[in-house]
Amino acid sequence: NCQVYRGYALAGSTSSWLQILADPLYQIFQASELWPRLREVIDFWKDDLVHLMPFLQPVLGPARPSQDWETNAHERALQGIAALLEILPRPDCPVLLLLDDIQWIDPFSRDLLLKLAKSGAIAGLTLVAAGRSQEVSPALQDWGQSILLEPLDREASHSLIKSMTESCPAEVRDWLV
Repeated sequence: NCQVYRGYALAGSTSSWLQILADPLYQIFQASELWPRLREVIDFWKDDLVHLMPFLQPVLGPARPSQDWETNAHERALQGIAALLEILPRPDCPVLLLLDDIQWIDPFSRDLLLKLAKSGAIAGLTLVAAGRSQEVSPALQDWGQSILLEPLDREASHSLIKSMTESCPAEVRDWLV
């Protein structure tokens, strides 16, 4: 039994804090069975998380107004998200965090991933990140084990698309290929 969360970065989103973790965090906060374990961490870090990631407001509620939330916000948010990720894995239920297109990752998310990867402090959490090696930040290229996959040539791309669209009508499949 494993918890799997998938995040992805979007081209041009490097100015959006934690954009790559938006979907996983939203899924985590929506999982009602996690609330008892998350409550203490959320209560402590909620304002920072909602200020930095407004998309969490529908799940966490509004942040309290604060004049100085930006003071050390980066470091506080790193600590808050790390604290959340520390309580998710259980001995019987590890967490797999799949992150795609990290070549477009925002600087804040990059810092968080580096902090998590270098500390190795979160038992039961496995990070898997995929990105175009020639475009991934050098800081992220050396943070773990790498598997280099070369780009597909035209024929291999067509074969992959065909195999993934077998149930589609022939005219749709032909248009894609």
